[in-house]
Amino acid sequence: MNNRIRLLIVFISLIVLGLMPVSAQQQNKAVSVTSQRFEGGEMFYRYDTGEIIVLSNSTGHYWRIPSQEYGNLQYNPYGYDVPDNRIVAINGFGRIWHNFQDIRNELGYGITSELGYSLRFTTVGNTTYMTRLNDVIVELNPTLSYFRIVDSIPTYSGATLDAAISTRSIALGNNLTISWDASGVDVVGISIIENDTLGRGAIGEFYPLETSGQVDWQVPENLVNDFQVIVTGYQQSTKLFEQNAYDVVASSTFDVRTYEDNDLLVLTKIAYQRYQHGFMIWREDTGDVRVFYDGVRDGYQSWETYAVGIYNQFLPYDEHVQAGCITPVNGFGRVYSVDIVRNRLGCAISNEQGLRLSITYSYSDGFIWDISDRIQLNLIDYTWEYDY
Repeated sequence: MNNRIRLLIVFISLIVLGLMPVSAQQQNKAVSVTSQRFEGGEMFYRYDTGEIIVLSNSTGHYWRIPSQEYGNLQYNPYGYDVPDNRIVAINGFGRIWHNFQDIRNELGYGITSELGYSLRFTTVGNTTYMTRLNDVIVELNPTLSYFRIVDSIPTYSGATLDAAISTRSIALGNNLTISWDASGVDVVGISIIENDTLGRGAIGEFYPLETSGQVDWQVPENLVNDFQVIVTGYQQSTKLFEQNAYDVVASSTFDVRTYEDNDLLVLTKIAYQRYQHGFMIWREDTGDVRVFYDGVRDGYQSWETYAVGIYNQFLPYDEHVQAGCITPVNGFGRVYSVDIVRNRLGCAISNEQGLRLSITYSYSDGFIWDISDRIQLNLIDYTWEYDY
């Protein structure tokens, strides 16, 4: 038997055994990591990319923070009183723990020192799977920004599904538009599930659908809870004895809030900081920073929003501030580095505060923001009023 035949047999054997990658879209490699466990989660540093992965056990949320985002952040490992039997985070973990308040709140203090070992990372399409030392597989889904434990790592199917909905909050009785465009699938289906009604079935369903299109669905006026829209792509099963069955190969899920007059739309944690001529709010649910100007310096009161993907491109503000003022940090510091923001707001006169924001909608007054029952904002057009 010559070498060519031997190589062919080995290649075919690997395919049969499932050891060969099925496409360039699936990658599998062992990576050296350093990890540290916290009261409410864990951090992992990847030596191959320099990124730090943060898992929050309390919310199921995860963050993937590249080295260029945390590498130049300043921190003081002795700036916090650490309880007994707890460990302060240092190095890259410390830079993130000390500078990202939402992560610090969710993780709590460290309960182990840093530990180095090797983990297997598998990328299928745009989803990453992390196989831990105890063989538990953690799925990091970029669409959901939440991690979950799965039984196995799927094989890349070549299917893609781009789906969208017309709004994430909708009044009862209004129409919701759902659109999609899929490839590598045979059929598409849509299910609409009311929250907190496990086992009661879908309140709306469309199946079978073409691989591209849109539908309108009217939200029932008597709906009690919020709901989820699940758009799924199916391929006809290739498993033996399942010629008439379909496999799920792609899926997108959307959470939709419903509201009536004077109904609560949003309840989220925020960071709040006062300035000479206004204030800033960072929202945990969206990551956005909203800047409110009192209009003293330029004659008109207004507000504007900086999305997290925008202000993360700004450099942190690192210039000297006048006596009695405070240097803004984190997202506020990045937004404050914009000249027009800085000129209109003046300097920061308080530290960041962790507060709670509730947003309600009124047919007569529009959107009402209530901050920890201490500040109420009435947002009309791009002006606002507040009462401390």
